[in-house]
Amino acid sequence: MAAEHYSQSVAAGVDFDVADYERVDFTKLNLDLPRYAPIRAAVRWHFGFEPKAFEVSAIADIIEGEKDVFVIAGTNSGKSLLYQAVPVVKESAICLVICPTLALMSDQVGILWPLQSQR
Repeated sequence: MAAEHYSQSVAAGVDFDVADYERVDFTKLNLDLPRYAPIRAAVRWHFGFEPKAFEVSAIADIIEGEKDVFVIAGTNSGKSLLYQAVPVVKESAICLVICPTLALMSDQVGILWPLQSQR
């Protein structure tokens, strides 16, 4: 699954509909823009790797605070960096994390349980 990053003006209503969000095409993102330099440097310094384009784009939108940010990405694609890097880059930032851990665990158990009988 490819990651998707959506953003919308904070002034928008509370009702969520992904159709109301602008899809960010980070495949064409110029990571050399000055807007992204502090984010890339902070991630390299604190975490020791170069962030992916969707991570840099989403973190920039979160830090600038003018848009709500909604990211869809698969397991192990780097979503955790979005909330871990924000306070590293901007100390006054607030980040709300919604994690469907129970649903994920239930799905994993549901997949693994039938495989147990094949042992």
